[in-house]
Amino acid sequence: MSEKEPQNEQENTVIDTDGKEIKPKKLPFYKKVWYSIVKFDKYIPMSLEGTGRAIKYLLQIVSIFVLIISCIGLYSSNKALNELIKNVEEGVPDFRYAEGKIQLNSEEEQNKVYTIEDKNFNLGKIIIDLNTEDENVIAEYENTIKNNGETNNIGIIVLKDKVMQITKLAEGIEGESRISMTYDDVMQKLFGDTGVEVTKSTLIEFLNGNGRTSILIVNFFSYFIAYFIIYLSSNLIYALVLTLIGYISAKITKIATTFKQLFAMSVYAFTLSTVLNIIYFIVNYFAGITIKYFDVAYIVIAYIYLVTVIFLMKNNTLRKQENPVQKDQEEEKGKADGPEQI
Repeated sequence: MSEKEPQNEQENTVIDTDGKEIKPKKLPFYKKVWYSIVKFDKYIPMSLEGTGRAIKYLLQIVSIFVLIISCIGLYSSNKALNELIKNVEEGVPDFRYAEGKIQLNSEEEQNKVYTIEDKNFNLGKIIIDLNTEDENVIAEYENTIKNNGETNNIGIIVLKDKVMQITKLAEGIEGESRISMTYDDVMQKLFGDTGVEVTKSTLIEFLNGNGRTSILIVNFFSYFIAYFIIYLSSNLIYALVLTLIGYISAKITKIATTFKQLFAMSVYAFTLSTVLNIIYFIVNYFAGITIKYFDVAYIVIAYIYLVTVIFLMKNNTLRKQENPVQKDQEEEKGKADGPEQI
């Protein structure tokens, strides 16, 4: 039993008494998270698992982070959808869509101009005029939307036979500031059928039923894919920059290590920063608390972790250099004791 116990502790050992590299145990993800935060001596054996396992760890921790963000985004989308439905119920009169046109219940309602401002889904200012076909009037609506900074200078004009998306383009940017679509085109894209009939009640029912589910699913995967790409690429860049800084520090302190090993250590060094980023994101969303220079602290914390590991490696090297005689004596004793144990 006494011979097996040291072998179980070899995951913390880098070089054995014969100068051979010891292959560490492959740690599970949850242990790596814990070790990366509280146990600096574990960085060396974890880094010896290779860059492949370090990148796998990065993918796992980024996925968890992005999953949390996507769930919060899902909650936000559901909340925004409720607000949109409320705006439709209160700000849009009863209507009926059929044969490519929208009709209201009375001529008086048909002649009114309705305005809705939506910031939740970034639709902007929505102007509904189901009577006019005058291009001058439509141009006025367009200018109103483009000059409305509160809704980001974007919006939608709803006419009786078509809908127009308006966007104020920045100077020097080419493109169409007005995009028009007939209702037949809209229905074909949404439902695959131009013969669909829609009323205010069926629209609200759709948004509260299958439409809500479809919108939330699309938003969730959109959030997840977009944030995953953003955070994975940014963390890879941060890790590479930190690796370069660590490599320079290792050369200055004369530590024998490799760029690949330092890259793996850099990935693990960002663990605490990532956990704090998750907490900060949640607190910022629900409580509105902001921390100035948090992005700087995100990198500084990881750098402190990596430098601490480098100095730990330096101290280990110095101890070996300071006690070469003791090491030789231990090796000779081990050789002398060997035959007796056999």
